[in-house]
Amino acid sequence: MDYNTDLRPPPPFFDAALSGDIASVKRHLAAGANINTKDDRYGSVLQCAVKSGDEATVRLLLNSGADVNANGGHHASALGAVAYSGNINMVKLLLDHGADVNVGSTGRYAGMAFGSGYRGQVLQLAAEGRKTDVVKLLLQHGADVNATGGMYGTALQAAAHYGNEESVRALLDAGAKVNIQGGYHGDALQAAARYGRANLVHILLDAGADPTAQCGVCGSALKGARERGHPDVVKILEAAIAKWQK
Repeated sequence: MDYNTDLRPPPPFFDAALSGDIASVKRHLAAGANINTKDDRYGSVLQCAVKSGDEATVRLLLNSGADVNANGGHHASALGAVAYSGNINMVKLLLDHGADVNVGSTGRYAGMAFGSGYRGQVLQLAAEGRKTDVVKLLLQHGADVNATGGMYGTALQAAAHYGNEESVRALLDAGAKVNIQGGYHGDALQAAARYGRANLVHILLDAGADPTAQCGVCGSALKGARERGHPDVVKILEAAIAKWQK
């Protein structure tokens, strides 16, 4: 069953956490509910709680033995969910409780090709969610800047896709390899070119991006720019290709 057709409501314990209803969460715990029970769609109770944004509920679950690195669900982990949404204080709270910055999706949605936030490493989710402050914090805590997998292949490709220049620069400064291939667009340059992001195309080329690379949904960055009607980017890439081939 695809996530997009899986419209069932959350189980009661998950729903209480998702609503930030700490009184109801306490009642479930008092009744002996398994704090680390899992659900294919909703992941873990902790993952639901971080989505609610209610810090008290999250602290209660963490202090009651919730597995901070439980894997599964829409955003792969609790840290993945909050990295995508960008609640920096919640990110810090999870990191303080031992959240793994390099956890990735290994569950039901690990290989999904489309849709926001299903798969990939936590860093990629932060880049996809356009949360530069979270990207930088994760990098400071040892996130693998070149981790691969998921729809966008790398965090750099995700940031380029969404036009997040600050995140692109932060990832490059942290050692992101600009020519890693994988994911929907094939590489970061094609992701930027396909959406007409001329400034990002310049940044990536200056960082050593290969304008002749054959990959991705369009076959190359130049083809992507042409197909989407970005003549300014086409000119930039044609000049870069001529220079590259000398």
